[in-house]
Amino acid sequence: MEENSELRRQIALSKQTEQELARRNNAYQKTIKSLLTKMKEQGSEQQQHGELVRGLEEHAAELELQVHLAQLQVDEANTRIDQLTHKLSERNRATEGSASQFADTAQFLAQ
Repeated sequence: MEENSELRRQIALSKQTEQELARRNNAYQKTIKSLLTKMKEQGSEQQQHGELVRGLEEHAAELELQVHLAQLQVDEANTRIDQLTHKLSERNRATEGSASQFADTAQFLAQ
């Protein structure tokens, strides 16, 4: 009889241990599933961020090119302004010279 009681007690302990292990196993599986889901979400977010960064880098490169082209246009316009200013100065000097000659001629004729 004592042996039967001991065996029953061991069976009861084994069942309790089995139930506890099953409960822990379920908890661990839920934790693993939750962690895997979070890792997938982070991977997806990281991929989206990478794509966003690549898009921004491409846009920045395009803007840099536009700025460079605009700077070239500004430089070209400044060069053209300098050329036109120089031509205008030359024409003003020529006009002043002609006006002076006309004044001298008019004064000579008036005498």
